[in-house]
Amino acid sequence: MNSIYQTGTQNSKNILYFYILLAIIFSDNSRAGFEKREKRRQIRKLQDAITAKDVSTVKEILEDDFDVDFQYRGQTALQQAVKEGQEEICKLLIDKGADIGACDAELNSLLHIACKSGYKDIAKLLINNNTDINALNDSSPGAYQCHAFRR
Repeated sequence: MNSIYQTGTQNSKNILYFYILLAIIFSDNSRAGFEKREKRRQIRKLQDAITAKDVSTVKEILEDDFDVDFQYRGQTALQQAVKEGQEEICKLLIDKGADIGACDAELNSLLHIACKSGYKDIAKLLINNNTDINALNDSSPGAYQCHAFRR
């Protein structure tokens, strides 16, 4: 009888440990989920400010410590700023440490996008910050060869 009681007690302890372990696992995941949602919220706010050409809000957001290369809506903040021709915002993002080597789904580098869109000053900014001028996309040679500083 004593061994049955001990086995039952041991089973109860094992079940308790199991529930404690589940609580730890799920509490860590919910914290990680919260952090990911917070990153998305910050990037969404940043990308909305870029779309609105709101340089002061961009500066304010960049004062916080977060990953400026976090992708939201399929692009980084710097990709969006280049696509929209926002040179001052591009400078701010590069100063914050944004990845100038980012590419879109068609392997267009930021330099491809700037040259193709005719954004000479942004292209120069990227080149001055050591972007890869020989990067190739899916359908053309290097950005400087096929779109170089379009008029």
